[in-house]
Order: sequence, then structure tokens, then C-alpha cells
Amino acid sequence: IIIYTNQIGKFGLLNIIRNFCEKHGINKQKLVPISKKLSKILWEDLSSEHQNFFEELALKVNVEHKKLYPNYKYAVRKRKVRTT
Repeated sequence: IIIYTNQIGKFGLLNIIRNFCEKHGINKQKLVPISKKLSKILWEDLSSEHQNFFEELALKVNVEHKKLYPNYKYAVRKRKVRTT
């Protein structure tokens, strides 16, 4: 997904989407479900050879992350509730 986002950014589509959202007052967070659907369609359209390439790349990134941050543990942070 990151690679797709980088490619989309490279071709200027992210700027187009950003400008469209600002012009029409659209919350960009509402586009996340669309992004997920688009990513799924793009992934399924890839050949198995390309899918394997990205799966292997993800494994390599994971191994590198573990080397750089051996004690990393994912921890959810709760948002502080603001009182008005």
C-alpha cells in the first residue's frame, strides 16, 4: 500500500485528491474505506509474481525493523478526553 501511495503521489494524484477535498469540504478520513477497496482491487489485479515480490519485500522490511528496534512492542495509546 505504501508503494501505491508513493506512486500515486509521484503522479500528482494525491495533490488532486487533497485539493478536491479542501474545495468541497470533504473530510479526508472518510476516504479511507475507498482507499481500502481500491488497494484490494489493485492487489487482486497483480500477477502472483508481483504479489510474491511485495510479500517478500514486506518480510525483509519486517526483519530490518526487528534489527533496528529489537525491543519494540506495539502499544495502543488511548486518547485523552478533552473537557470543554
